[in-house]
Amino acid sequence: MFDNLLKTKLFPPPTRSNQVKRDNLLAKLTLARQQGVTCTLISAPPGFGKTTLVVDYARSSGLPFAWLALDESDNDLLRFWRYIDTALVSIDSRIGETVRSALYESQTPNIQEFITCLVNDVIGLEKDIILVLDDYHLISNKVIHEGMAFLINHLPPFFNLVIATRADPPLPISRLRAQGQLMELRVADLRFTTDEASAFLNTSMNLGLTVTDVEKLEARTEGWVVGLQLAALSMQ
Repeated sequence: MFDNLLKTKLFPPPTRSNQVKRDNLLAKLTLARQQGVTCTLISAPPGFGKTTLVVDYARSSGLPFAWLALDESDNDLLRFWRYIDTALVSIDSRIGETVRSALYESQTPNIQEFITCLVNDVIGLEKDIILVLDDYHLISNKVIHEGMAFLINHLPPFFNLVIATRADPPLPISRLRAQGQLMELRVADLRFTTDEASAFLNTSMNLGLTVTDVEKLEARTEGWVVGLQLAALSMQ
């Protein structure tokens, strides 16, 4: 493996014992995956619980999953794909085995060839897997986007790629949507419902609010998770 990779980026953040379980959204994500949808896009501004939801989804799926928390330094082409390789190897060491040396020893590897081998290796596993890329909005390298588009265009039905981002990436979203290969969750989906707001305010935050009070706060914050959290903290 590449020694300069920060391994903590490959671990999902811990879940809180008192967090609100978003059963409706988890059911939608699970159903889409079971129906063979290969790409999941969760796109919303900060504070809507994207990362928390994706962690819960991956862990509750019962499937092998790989996690990569992206940052600005990952706009380096080789660094990005080395992280992808290392993340997937955590699922099975056979993934990328045939071309790994080229990726780590060459400064100009054939990225498309590497991705092709990754996909073929995943197909050879004959099992469902999930790859989560968190904070993809931090990636601005056009060549990386092109490689990701190639990967997305060739995903097998049991490879679920989950992208969490604050803005839609320049990937073939429209084509995937038209082909029924895209599961999307956006602001309208991620807003807390009144029931979820009640669970958060009264169970997680122990506020004991009335239904009317919860409805007022939910309406005022428009279901924005961080807004509800700030309101709850001000009331404690």
